[in-house]
Amino acid sequence: MEMRTCSTCTESKPLEEFHKDGKGGRKGQCAQCRNLDRKEARKVNPAPHITNRTPASERMRATAKALGITSEEFTTARMRPCEACGQEAGPDKPNTGMVNPETGTFAGTVCLSCAKGFAFLKKDPRIVRALLAMLDKHLLT
Repeated sequence: MEMRTCSTCTESKPLEEFHKDGKGGRKGQCAQCRNLDRKEARKVNPAPHITNRTPASERMRATAKALGITSEEFTTARMRPCEACGQEAGPDKPNTGMVNPETGTFAGTVCLSCAKGFAFLKKDPRIVRALLAMLDKHLLT
C-alpha cells in the first residue's frame, strides 16, 4: 500500500485518503484536513460558489460598462419615462439605453418604439432632422 505524508497534519496515510488533484496525481493535504479547512472557509464565506449574477444581469452590466456608466445608474435610468415621447417605463417594460452616434457616449434612455424608430432612421441625426423638417413643412402646418 502506497503511503503519503499530509502537508497539514504531517501524518503518514494511505494514498486513497488524499483527493485527486485533476492532473493525474493527488493533493498534498489528506481528505480529512482538506475537509476541515473547507469547513472553516465556509464559516467565513458561506456560499462562495453562489452569486446573484444571471445571464440577464451580466448583459445589463456589460451594456452599462459599454455606455460608460455603472449598472446602478443604467438600471435607474431605464425606469425613467422615455426621453423622446414621455412613455412611462415599468418593471415589465423598461426603457433601453441610447448611445450618441457622434460621440459614442450614453445619451439617455428611450422606449422600445422610439429606439426602433431611431434604428429605422439609421441612427443618423441628419435623417431625423430632415424627417422633422418634412413633417413641419407638409403635415404639421
